[in-house]
Amino acid sequence: MLRHATILFILVLISGVTADYIGVKEEDKSIIRNERDVVTLRCFYESTSRDIMLYWFRQHSKGAPHFLLYKGAKAFTRFKSSPADTRLKSVTNDTSTALTIAAVNFSDSALYYCALGGAHVLGGGGAYYGRSRGKKK
Repeated sequence: MLRHATILFILVLISGVTADYIGVKEEDKSIIRNERDVVTLRCFYESTSRDIMLYWFRQHSKGAPHFLLYKGAKAFTRFKSSPADTRLKSVTNDTSTALTIAAVNFSDSALYYCALGGAHVLGGGGAYYGRSRGKKK
C-alpha cells in the first residue's frame, strides 16, 4: 500500500507543476531601484483551474526562501494574507500577480519567487506544498 501512495504523490506533484505555468518576462528578471522608491514585481501565469492561489517568497543571499504573502485569483479572490511587513501589497487577476513594495530599502535586496497554487497543489518558484480539502466527519 505504501508503494501506491508514493506513486500517487509523485503524480500529483508532476501534474501540479507541468499542467500550469508561472514566470516573469525577460525584462523584469533584474530590477534596480533607489531607496524609498516603490517597486512592483510581476509574474504571469496560465492555469485551467479556477481555484488559484498566488504566493510570494523572498530569499536573501545564503538564506532560505521566506514566505511573504498570498492572494487568491479567479474563484479564490476572497482569500488573502495580511503580510507582517505593511509595505507589501499584492494584486492579482486572471493572468498575473504583482507584488508592490513601498519605500524600498537595502534590506529588500533579494531574490523574489512567485508561486502558483490551487485547491490541492502548489507548484512553481522552486516550492511545493500539498493541501487537501476534506469534509469534517
